[in-house]
Amino acid sequence: MLSAIAAFVAGDDGDDARLARAAAAWMPALLVVIDPAGRFLWVNRTIPGLSRADVLGRSIFDFTPEDDRPPARAALERVLRTGQPDRFVGYGPGKRGPRSRYQNWIAPIASDGAVVAMVMITRDVSEDWELYDALRDREQRLSLALDAAGMGTWRFDLATAALELDDRARAIYGVAAGRVDGRAFTASHIHVDDRAAAQRVALDAFGTRRSYSAENRIIRDDGTVRWVAITGSPVIDEADQVVALMGTVTDITVRREHEARARQAQRLEAVGQLTAGIAHNFNNMLAAIIPALAMVEREVSPPLAHLIRGASTAATRAAELVRELMTLAGYRREARRAVEVPATIVEHTLQLCQSTFDRAIAIVVDVAAGLPAVEVDAGQIEQAVLNLLLNARDAVRGRPEPMVAMRVGPGVDPDAPGRPMVAFIVEDNGPGIAPADVERVFDPFFTTKEVGAGTGLGLSTAYAIAREHGGALRYEPRPSGGARFVMTLPVSATPPTPVAVVPAVRATGRGTVLVVDDEAYLRDAVCAVLTNAGFATAGADRGEAALAALAERPAQVVLLDVNMPGRPWRELVVQLRSRHPTVKIVVFTGAALAPDEALVDGWLAKPATPDEIIGALARVLER
Repeated sequence: MLSAIAAFVAGDDGDDARLARAAAAWMPALLVVIDPAGRFLWVNRTIPGLSRADVLGRSIFDFTPEDDRPPARAALERVLRTGQPDRFVGYGPGKRGPRSRYQNWIAPIASDGAVVAMVMITRDVSEDWELYDALRDREQRLSLALDAAGMGTWRFDLATAALELDDRARAIYGVAAGRVDGRAFTASHIHVDDRAAAQRVALDAFGTRRSYSAENRIIRDDGTVRWVAITGSPVIDEADQVVALMGTVTDITVRREHEARARQAQRLEAVGQLTAGIAHNFNNMLAAIIPALAMVEREVSPPLAHLIRGASTAATRAAELVRELMTLAGYRREARRAVEVPATIVEHTLQLCQSTFDRAIAIVVDVAAGLPAVEVDAGQIEQAVLNLLLNARDAVRGRPEPMVAMRVGPGVDPDAPGRPMVAFIVEDNGPGIAPADVERVFDPFFTTKEVGAGTGLGLSTAYAIAREHGGALRYEPRPSGGARFVMTLPVSATPPTPVAVVPAVRATGRGTVLVVDDEAYLRDAVCAVLTNAGFATAGADRGEAALAALAERPAQVVLLDVNMPGRPWRELVVQLRSRHPTVKIVVFTGAALAPDEALVDGWLAKPATPDEIIGALARVLER
């Protein structure tokens, strides 16, 4: 064997060896023969700048930087010890300078069971590694961009119908496998209402060879419904045939929820503008009707008293409708808020439910222990929770085994997940809400009940109350059927404090009240109530008339409308204070303005009953 190697190296051999050397000369790599010590015995060629005389007889380690010699030495030792081929990555002079990167493969030449020489193929892979590094860098950048955007990637093979999902795509769809049957996946994980459209855009991409984007709902393995944005592009092979689709998927559920809330806010704003336009006149009419009916009811005998009582009830209900409209539209005076315990709110709300729930419908209540307090207008929040319970009651009425449940516990802010919240969750096992109606569920006057069975303001009012308190109200379908409404309220930074109870005061007439309002019928009705209670009264239709009336006849209280022709009401209050420092001023309006407490002595909302009017004046006079 040694003589054969010597003959090959010397070029004194047969036709086979000459053919091997000719083939080696055209190899796209360096082919060398080395002895067990690593010395060059033969090379098919040398790198530019070196001749065979510079290489033959010298060790491969003479051309390897000292720090890079250990891997080469270890590979040679393994070949000598095991008699098996090996490989290593080394560095030496080449196209990329003195430290070009080489991939080396070593095979033993054995004789009588001993390795007497080795053949080594050496290839300069510097350019390949530069391309690899650039590709790896690009992939890392792409991966970072996909992670930042929350995107997963997918690929659908047309021939096999195999759908490949990367880790993020699997997390979005909630599936365990990264490779699934694409057709079965479409049937099981795309929402039935969006399935046809999703298939249509994919088929169009195959036919037109154009990229596409779409949004649709998916159903995860755990049953939850999410919104995703899909992008796809056709993959075309060397034969100019479309063989696959590949693209990205992004979970856009939060964005869709934000958009839905924005649309809801726009709709409520439109209703608010309409409400603001009619509320003043409507409240003025009711402010005259309600006290007048109350007074007439005391004076007439049956059966007229019964009719008057019915008219009074209808007027009170009309006033409540106006209040609900102004609440949901944000045109309502902000009430004083207090730090409340959630369990207390639930207890008071359940007391209100006792007279409205059928005995066949039980309410299952679960309030978590140790919940933090919330800073709210307790009356408004109780109204919102009551509206949710009444909606659930109506959904299960007449169904077998009706179920209404309320759970109160820690919540999550949909806009700021780290913000501490308390969640009031009301759910039922009714028919749920049709997908086409989900986006309208909080619209004012929208209802699926029979005509006359509801106003369509219950959920919209609860939505507005939650929003005014810095919280949110959202609808969620129950996987087992029915509806779930989740109202979240921000946690209070301060603990609850006892609230003093102010006893009701019934006034008897003393002194004079000046009623200032531009509607004559309203002034007459209020003056009649006050006169009947023993007050002396006077009226004025605007600010200038009020100043003149007080100059002629002093009064103890001015009952002032804020929306009148002439000077602004705040300016009028300043004028009244400067000319008559001791007069008490009570604002009487249905508007949403919240005056400075130091500017006036009291606030009375329109419309009001006789007892409410007299009580407001009594509290001011008692101070």
